[in-house]
Amino acid sequence: MKRYDLRHLKDDFYDRMVELIDKG
Repeated sequence: MKRYDLRHLKDDFYDRMVELIDKG
C-alpha cells in the first residue's frame, strides 16, 4: 500500500513538473 502511495505521489509530482515546463 505504501509503495502504491509513493508511486502515486511520484506520478503527481512528475505531472506537475511537466505542466510547469509546458507552461514555461
